[in-house]
Amino acid sequence: MSIIRLDYCGKIYSRGNTLIHALHPTVMEFHEGINVIYGKDGSGKSTLLHLMAGLEPPSDGKIYYENFSVYDDLDLNSLYRQDFGLIFSHDNLVSEFNVKDNILMPLRFNGDKDASRFEQLVNELGLKGMLEKRPQSLSEWEQQCVAIARAFIHRPKVVFADEPTGRLNERQTAEWMQIMLDFCKKYETTLVMATNDVDLLNYADKKYLIRDGELTVQE
Repeated sequence: MSIIRLDYCGKIYSRGNTLIHALHPTVMEFHEGINVIYGKDGSGKSTLLHLMAGLEPPSDGKIYYENFSVYDDLDLNSLYRQDFGLIFSHDNLVSEFNVKDNILMPLRFNGDKDASRFEQLVNELGLKGMLEKRPQSLSEWEQQCVAIARAFIHRPKVVFADEPTGRLNERQTAEWMQIMLDFCKKYETTLVMATNDVDLLNYADKKYLIRDGELTVQE
């Protein structure tokens, strides 16, 4: 059974008198596991990811999460507190908060006082000595590790990652992806990731290609 389903879902932006079809009407299913969407810059992959993650509604069609319409049947705030985790390539973290508060944010929004997962994630990701630091004082690698911790702290069913390795070098990208694979397996979390790094398709259970707003499955 699909965990996310697009039912003739499309997105159109207007720029002056010009209509931009960021995503053409699409019927597609995403299943549990590691889903990687590959596309060049401007292909529509970030738009697609944002639509599925509940960050902006489609212009046409519907998006279903576990057979419920994301924008009609579900409370988005509850999705972010319980089922969805988010990771982006930049502006991942709240600069006014220290590392500890950034990681704990989903738990506090959910009223969850169980800190056992926090200690575990911090130790596994090597963040223990950075908890009082602000994100802007960390390296790109450290910031993305904090982003992983925040995304998994509430054990979401789905993590959406938009160009998460865009600012990492090749070695860091491989290490970061291995951490993600390990965490997804450990917490039984589905990953939906958009990237312009074709090599990341090698990590996918299911591969997708988006080109000029047209999404296809790759065998």
